[in-house]
Amino acid sequence: MWKCVEMRGKKAHATQDQPMEVLLSLASNFTTAPVALSISEAMGGILALTAVFVIITRIIGAVTVPPLMNLLRISGWRA
Repeated sequence: MWKCVEMRGKKAHATQDQPMEVLLSLASNFTTAPVALSISEAMGGILALTAVFVIITRIIGAVTVPPLMNLLRISGWRA
């Protein structure tokens, strides 16, 4: 059975392999943790899964951004 939800102007579809709760948990992945948890709770997502996705996203960013900035010769700390 297909379910559909609209996030940020785009429609996301869930199948039996991807329950709607998982998609809703991913919807607020690129915000701060408290905001992501609030959004996920309001939309009916799984809070623990949202927390894991947010933490993993932050770790990947912390590991990949400094070498990328060095490669692009960006040295400003505000960048």
